[in-house]
Amino acid sequence: MIRFIGFAGIVSIAILLVIGSANAAESEEPKEPAAAVVNGERIPMSAVESKVQVAIRWDPELRSKENIETLRKMRKDILNDLINKELVIQEGRKAGLKPHDIEISTELAKIKQRFPSEDSFQQKLKQDKLTEEKLNKIIERALIGKKVIDIKIEPTVKPTTDEDIAAFYEENKKQFARPEEVKASHILIKVESTAEEQEKANARSEMQAVLDKAKAGADFAELAKEYSQGPSGPQGGDLGYFGRGSMVKPFEDAAFSLEKGQISDIVETRFGYHIIMVVDKKPEDFLKLEDISEDIRKDLHAKAVDTALRKWLEPVRKEATIKIMIKE
Repeated sequence: MIRFIGFAGIVSIAILLVIGSANAAESEEPKEPAAAVVNGERIPMSAVESKVQVAIRWDPELRSKENIETLRKMRKDILNDLINKELVIQEGRKAGLKPHDIEISTELAKIKQRFPSEDSFQQKLKQDKLTEEKLNKIIERALIGKKVIDIKIEPTVKPTTDEDIAAFYEENKKQFARPEEVKASHILIKVESTAEEQEKANARSEMQAVLDKAKAGADFAELAKEYSQGPSGPQGGDLGYFGRGSMVKPFEDAAFSLEKGQISDIVETRFGYHIIMVVDKKPEDFLKLEDISEDIRKDLHAKAVDTALRKWLEPVRKEATIKIMIKE
């Protein structure tokens, strides 16, 4: 889901250059094709496509034929979001909410502080095809949007109460679940899955001898240091905590079937033969409300602001002249 991009966050944490390629598109080259025209102001196609590419980098499957409709809808949602941003900025300018030069220079200074030197800052500008002048225009737009939210929207939003937070937690408890985890150590004797049967038999026989020692009470960590051919061997075979989906399935199935302190029989995977000892287990549980209440409060407030902003924009959009250039 594409949510309205809040201006306050863009400015307050000074990450404009981290997402510079997406925002730089708002300072387009004159000949660049437009995705939409909003009251005569052009939204460049690259502003849409840069955000689409970010989504694809997070989820490459979006490129597949099966996800063509999903990608088309995402592109439409992104453009709609950019139109909303443009309308907010236009309304802010109408209301005289243009930031002072000192405000812009203060935000620019915050951004520069994120870089070890002026040279590295300038290199980042060049990489994102920006100049300081263009960056200042982006900061100005972000500050106008923030002022609109602070002055026009925030006062209309009801504070999030403790009761709201508790109700949200109970209604969405599944999303606060911490999955079951095991802490395990293992010993690996490597053998390729394509190896000859005799080579496999030799490796299994070697592993059986190690397993016999482990089950007879030998120190598992010392056995791992001596016999394991895996990268965790020098650390006594320690794999730390892991959840389901982190290991190959035969290994995972064996590890999660064991109780704390138990040692598995020989487990075969594509890497070879393993024996596994479960050191500790953490059952599935839930994050405590008191530990995440402030995060929930912030999220609920952000959603309330988002809803109020969209409602505020409804009459603005009706009066606006918006021409969509992207073909459906």
